[in-house]
Amino acid sequence: MDVLPFCKKSRPFAAVAALGLAVALTAACGDSGDADPPAAQDPPATADAPEAGDDITLAVTTPAEGDTVTVPFEVSVDSSVELGAIDDQVHHMHIWFGDTSGQPLIIESDTTMIDDAPDGDTTMIVQVHTFDHQPASDQAMVPLMVEGGSGGESQDEDPGYGDY
Repeated sequence: MDVLPFCKKSRPFAAVAALGLAVALTAACGDSGDADPPAAQDPPATADAPEAGDDITLAVTTPAEGDTVTVPFEVSVDSSVELGAIDDQVHHMHIWFGDTSGQPLIIESDTTMIDDAPDGDTTMIVQVHTFDHQPASDQAMVPLMVEGGSGGESQDEDPGYGDY
């Protein structure tokens, strides 16, 4: 049995080790441009969320356009998406009167009682919003005559949701 010098014994091992290292580095340093970074990915879809491209519709069923209402009064809507709790990442609706869009009533169902509204001729505006308060439908504008309302005073308290 011939004894080879140490350097001749280790050459095949070194070649295999170098090849393995090259494969490992290639896999670890592969092109990451194909995948979106986590911050750019879409949030997980909820079971009731419409498919991309679907139009969300909203119709105010009560009160009707031109009605005279007395505070408190009920608002009912028909929406093409389920309305529910913001914490459950479900759509909800915003209701405001005239130019008070920065202070909407946040409603998590398809019916609600309005306990205060500007007295006299006004326009009630209703819109479906996503759980993070982004508009998701067209605005439904309902002209009303309100009796027993606040006399046109705007709400004093900002709910803290920022600009929409």
